[in-house]
Amino acid sequence: TNLLESLIQCEPFKQLYADYSIGWIFYFQALYANERVFSALQKLNTKIIFVGFDSANETIRTLNAKGTTTKSQYLTVELAKKHGIMIQAAFVLGQAGETKESLEENVSFVKYMMDQGVLQRVIAGVFTVAPESPGFNALVKMFPYLKETDYVPYPVFQKLWYDNFTKLGPNAANIIDEYSQRLVDLSPDK
Repeated sequence: TNLLESLIQCEPFKQLYADYSIGWIFYFQALYANERVFSALQKLNTKIIFVGFDSANETIRTLNAKGTTTKSQYLTVELAKKHGIMIQAAFVLGQAGETKESLEENVSFVKYMMDQGVLQRVIAGVFTVAPESPGFNALVKMFPYLKETDYVPYPVFQKLWYDNFTKLGPNAANIIDEYSQRLVDLSPDK
């Protein structure tokens, strides 16, 4: 917030802002939602914030160490609405512990943002198991051969992840694809 407030007071920025009507887009973490931050964003003429909500489900966020709470996510929406800032909402599907219920909570949260008039776009990504990531290392603990193999096709990693770390059953990939599409279909800018 201090950086935003400093930028607002910066003379070159004031001149730039006076000469041009610039609307800013910022990446924003719901963890930092408060009146002071949103007031600064509004003073900067912020039009859109890109928020990595990751999941609307508290258990999924906690299990995957996301650091945000349901309260901070709803506060982000409330403050965005109050300050006239639109949200590009990003979600990651297929995280550890994912269930149909947690996926459905994402859909409900997106609909809530639509009802509040702050949703500009929905981005739905799929959890990716990258080499040497915590997810990869968890898979290697279960399947040591993965570390010793020169090449394992990515769909094999993804299936092992879904089968062992989500609660979506044998059709996990299809379920995640379906919910990803449902979220994107709700995007007002499509």
